[in-house]
Amino acid sequence: MMASILGLPRHSIDLELETDTDGHSRGIVVNETQYLDGVTIYHGTAAGTISAQDTDVIIADDAIFTEQVEANKTVATEYIADFDAGFVGIDTSDGTFLWETLSAMAGVDIVRAEFNLDAFAEQYERRDDASVWQIGYKHDEENVGVRYHDDAQLRTDGVTQLGFQYLWDGQPVRGTVAASGYAAVYSPMHVEEYGRWVRDELLPYAFLPEDGQEEFTESDEVEPEVGECEKCGREADLEETGDGMLCVVCADKLDEESSQSGFESLDSVTVADGGQSDE
Repeated sequence: MMASILGLPRHSIDLELETDTDGHSRGIVVNETQYLDGVTIYHGTAAGTISAQDTDVIIADDAIFTEQVEANKTVATEYIADFDAGFVGIDTSDGTFLWETLSAMAGVDIVRAEFNLDAFAEQYERRDDASVWQIGYKHDEENVGVRYHDDAQLRTDGVTQLGFQYLWDGQPVRGTVAASGYAAVYSPMHVEEYGRWVRDELLPYAFLPEDGQEEFTESDEVEPEVGECEKCGREADLEETGDGMLCVVCADKLDEESSQSGFESLDSVTVADGGQSDE
């Protein structure tokens, strides 16, 4: 699986990254891969120190006191960056330190993107090789939810998350994308394939929140619970699952593992538009 929270620069970036692991508070391992057109895509692991909330416990003679304090911790993130196309993906929300580092290096702010999933869904509906296995939506405070598999019906209004399954470049691709800027692909992909998929399939629907293309805010989605994932132990937004409170990545993996083994033939799944089209 390859997953990213997508960051977009406010202006074009001209950077050449190199591995730097000199033992200070931040470091980066850089791998370079080229698309068929010769454009370089960077990927690897970055580490940095961030501030986080911790609990300080004080035991007195007749009482126990707790206090929330700021603490520093070192975190790591897997990243993928295509400066020519204009995106930097990180695999965890802790990894925003990398956006800050690259922003300082380039003199250009990198900000978490959001996706216009209503427009994505409208285009997706026109595919005759596609199906939906997950749909998240919000129309008002009482009309909010997430549906999976047989209960998932494609909609094009108020979409907050979409689990997709279709043919791309003649190969089956399955994954999920959220309006908040997160995307994951479960199908096997090389990094240059994943980068091209992000560039071609997601970037047309990505925007910076203040650009005004769409009024998505945090309140447009079910408010997440933040805590420690019961599977990987990572501090992140949590989802309630049958295996406990899990981060988005572990919850997606669990749902993928619980579905039918192997990739189901696209000829046998429900087409996104129910096999009918008004086009």
